[in-house]
Amino acid sequence: MKSVGIFVDISNLFYNINKKYPGKKLDYFKYRLAAVGDEALYRAVGYGYFVDFEARKFVSALKHVGYETKYRKHRTIVKDDKIEYLNSSWNLAMSLDIIRVLPKLDKVVLGTSDPEICPFVEYLKEKGVECFVISSNIPKGLRNSATQCIEITEDLLHATTQ
Repeated sequence: MKSVGIFVDISNLFYNINKKYPGKKLDYFKYRLAAVGDEALYRAVGYGYFVDFEARKFVSALKHVGYETKYRKHRTIVKDDKIEYLNSSWNLAMSLDIIRVLPKLDKVVLGTSDPEICPFVEYLKEKGVECFVISSNIPKGLRNSATQCIEITEDLLHATTQ
C-alpha cells in the first residue's frame, strides 16, 4: 500500500477556489479523502497565514479533520497610512518539510496552483515519488511537471455561511 503525504497551501487554495467558485470554500475532510483514496495517509499538513489570530476556529477545524497546521503572521507594510499585506509563499518551508519525510512517502499530494513549485515537483519525480496536484486553476507548467493534476470540483466544496 502506498504511503501518501498531503501538503496544502491554504491561502493559495482559498484564492484559486474563490476565483472559480465565488462564495464556496474547500471541505478539507473531503479533500483529504479524495487525495488518499484507499492508500495510507502518512501526514497531512496545512500551511496558512493569520491576521490578529482570526484563523483560530479554522485551524481548530483543520486539526479536527486530521491536518497538522503551520501558520504564521502575514508580512505587512504601511503605505500611505494603510496596512498592506505582502504576498509571501510557503513553497520553501513546504518543500523542506516534504524532503524531511520523503523516504517514507510513495506519493505527495500538493494543494497549490503556484507555478513556482514546478522545479520541486520535478525533483520529487526524479526521486521516484509520484506527485499529484489537487487544486483549482492549475497552470500549464505545473500540469506538465506533476505526475497527475486534478482540478477541484464542486463535490469537494461546501457553501459558505455568510
